[in-house]
Amino acid sequence: MNATPTVVTAEQKICLPATANLTLSDVTLGSTPGLAYSYFTDAAATSALATPSSVGTGTYYIKGTDSFGCFDIRPVAVSTNSVAVDAIGGGAAAVTVGNETPAFTDATPGGTWSIANGTGSATIDSSGIVTGVSAGTVTVVYSIANAGCISAASKSLTVGEGGVIPGNAFCAGKSISKTSCIGVSGAVLNDDAATTDGVEYDWASAASSVLGDGFGATTATRALVEIGGQCWSRYNMDVVNSNDTPAINDGIDRGSSDYYNRAGVEPAANEGLLYQWSAAMNGSTAERAQGVCPSGWHVPSDCEWMFLENSLGMTVADQVATGYRNSGIVGIKLTTGGSSGFAALLSGNGLYAPSFQGRGVNGFFWSSSPSGSSAFNRSVQYNVTSIYRGANSVAQSYSVRCKGLIFFIDFYWSKSY
Repeated sequence: MNATPTVVTAEQKICLPATANLTLSDVTLGSTPGLAYSYFTDAAATSALATPSSVGTGTYYIKGTDSFGCFDIRPVAVSTNSVAVDAIGGGAAAVTVGNETPAFTDATPGGTWSIANGTGSATIDSSGIVTGVSAGTVTVVYSIANAGCISAASKSLTVGEGGVIPGNAFCAGKSISKTSCIGVSGAVLNDDAATTDGVEYDWASAASSVLGDGFGATTATRALVEIGGQCWSRYNMDVVNSNDTPAINDGIDRGSSDYYNRAGVEPAANEGLLYQWSAAMNGSTAERAQGVCPSGWHVPSDCEWMFLENSLGMTVADQVATGYRNSGIVGIKLTTGGSSGFAALLSGNGLYAPSFQGRGVNGFFWSSSPSGSSAFNRSVQYNVTSIYRGANSVAQSYSVRCKGLIFFIDFYWSKSY
């Protein structure tokens, strides 16, 4: 009588997406010598395993048969130490050289962030914020190592060239974000053909009044406009800054944000609040800071205003000048009904608030660029061709128009604005 053969199997460990090869000799090491092996998906060995040399995780069955036809069937487990990693969320799909993305996120704990540089170059910190140095396409990677297995999720990030103003030495080397509105999450093209210099988009988040989410607008319709490749809000910010302190008409920037004449409600749809400079910047002093703008947006810099003016036909000489500049009739183009689609709302200003003036006549807008104890701003007037550039007292209260990103979008190789 022949002895029954014995099959001995060893559990197989794989790192996904790799597979196990059940036909290797070490899988059945210790079994009766000389057995012929066959492979099955069931314990009765009735359903043959199609590809025993390449299997994923699960339990399979190996049948060892000797020369007399006697056999033994034993299970073999294939398992993994790989961790299932959630898809990467947050961040932006497209950004601009000279900016920084909002943080990418992943719900799976214990991982690390890295960048697989492709045609561009970028880095990422431990919290998922990307900074970069050159245009191209890179891959954001979130990986988790466990018992020798490395699991990862990835997301492509396109780094576009930043804005450049030919001949403008003042802005040479400055970061100027230039990102299309099409990259803004929730943006839908809804262009007004009459505004020939700009392209409008609806934006679902515009009507939110939550800091960091939207503009606090009364409507999401045509809330964005793209001019010269830059994406701008068409509505004034209507979100109270986190450091808000009432002004007392003493010429000091106390971080106040008020409706015109300190009205209890917004004077008219989408006119927004009037902010002292530190309020507009939400306490930051960094050029192109997020300020009171939504996540992925920022308070535009002086040079970003110049890029806009350049796109609308202003000469370089006028761009860098202070006072009223007339070339390109940019003032007319920026006001409501103008060809740019910017639709500057004439919300007036707070002159050392709480003294207010000029509503319906002037629109004043902060930049994020300080100048000594002052800060640069722009102002337009109804039916006036010129636009004013000056460095005015930070204690005055002006409107804020936010500049994208793209969902942020942008990246200031320092903080996502």
